[in-house]
Amino acid sequence: MPYPSIYESLIISGTYIGCRSTYPNVLEGLLNQSLSELPFEVLNFGVSGYSTYDEALVIEHKVLQWQPDLIIVGYVLNDPEIDPVQPIHQHFQATEWWQHSNILRLAFEAKNAWDIERLGDGNYIRYLHAPEERKWSSVLDSFENIARLTNEREIPVLVVIFPRLSLAKTWSDYPFRDLHAQVASAANEQGFFVIDLYDEYSKHPSRDLRASKDNAHPGSFANQLAAQEIYNWLSDHPEMLSIP
Repeated sequence: MPYPSIYESLIISGTYIGCRSTYPNVLEGLLNQSLSELPFEVLNFGVSGYSTYDEALVIEHKVLQWQPDLIIVGYVLNDPEIDPVQPIHQHFQATEWWQHSNILRLAFEAKNAWDIERLGDGNYIRYLHAPEERKWSSVLDSFENIARLTNEREIPVLVVIFPRLSLAKTWSDYPFRDLHAQVASAANEQGFFVIDLYDEYSKHPSRDLRASKDNAHPGSFANQLAAQEIYNWLSDHPEMLSIP
């Protein structure tokens, strides 16, 4: 009998914390400690800078060949980014003809700034989730593609939503609860399960959750909390992993 397997497509990078501290690794330890006598494998396919669009491609071309029992998609609020703003995309993106012109680059930047103001009220994260924007459409299309691929194979999908720690100086002022609900609704429409980490993270000062004072990515403690929340959910839904 193959090991129960959970395969991750998510945005957690060893650049910010050691690999042993990432929530896929912590989750594997929790599962193997107490949930079943069978050994578990949790494989992390995450790459820093990947968008939801990239994750759908990873699931299609890499993850499915492992025949997982469950796929977990970690969602952070810049995941709709499909333009080459992340270093990994800049490295592989071919230069467009117009990018050789200073005037055309300035025009592009001006239009982008106007779109952020017009569609996101000047906020970049809201701009990424604007229903009229192709970036949010890329998330919807990617969720639909993931659903098509996993439904064919009867593989459940769990979407885990991570709050944006850089803006959570006090949780009562956190500005993106509505965007969490928007993502959760889109995931639910495709039949995905959802965990929103806001409820758990908001019990702790955001400074305790960061990788460092100057780095707002989730640190070791935040990853431990995420792993524990997923473990608790799996304990309540053992059928997700075909646990007898």
